[in-house]
Amino acid sequence: MMAACDWPDYEPGLPSDLVKAALAISGIYDLMPLRRTSMNADLGLDENAALVASPVTYKPSRPVPVVTAVGAEESNEFRRQCMLLRECWPHCVREPIVVPCLNHFSILDSFAQPDGVLFRTLERLADALP
Repeated sequence: MMAACDWPDYEPGLPSDLVKAALAISGIYDLMPLRRTSMNADLGLDENAALVASPVTYKPSRPVPVVTAVGAEESNEFRRQCMLLRECWPHCVREPIVVPCLNHFSILDSFAQPDGVLFRTLERLADALP
C-alpha cells in the first residue's frame, strides 16, 4: 500500500518517490476472499472495505521496485496472492522469491540470518537505491 500511495496527495511537501522499494512478505494483497472465511467475524469486511484495503485495487503511478516473498511451506493461497500482486503491478513486482523450508510463521526468521534469502534480498534492494 505504501508503494502505491501518491504521497504528495496526502502532504504536499512529501516527494512522490518517498517509498523507493518494497519487500512484500507472505502478504494478502486481495482481501475479498477473507470475506468468506470465519475470520471475517472479527474483521467485519464488507465488499467496499475489502476493496479499499486490498493493494491489488491500487496501481502505483511509478515503477517502485517490489520483491514478493513467500515461504515454500505456505498454503496455495499465499502463493496465489503473491502471483496476483505481480499480475496487478507488472511495472513494479520483480520475480517472486520462494523461501525454502519456511512457512507463514517462520519466514521472517530469514531476516535474522545474514546469509538468509530475505536478508540478502533486502541488502540488494538497499544497494540499488539512489
